[in-house]
Amino acid sequence: MRYMKEIHLWYIRGYVLLYKSESGDISEESHVAPQRNSAVIKNLKCGTKYHFFLTAFNNAGRGRTERGSHSED
Repeated sequence: MRYMKEIHLWYIRGYVLLYKSESGDISEESHVAPQRNSAVIKNLKCGTKYHFFLTAFNNAGRGRTERGSHSED
């Protein structure tokens, strides 16, 4: 998964990537370093539709969660 970074990276302490299957039986959350602009998601089940959400966080807390994309692996 690739995503666009904010211009003012020094305010961002990291990202939280949440993904879940459409049926809801799989839900995972991982943390991504602020200097990264991609993440590798492993162990996705073939034929399962997933929804990905990405939000940045800083000292004030988490930002609004944005729906990034979906994938049928």
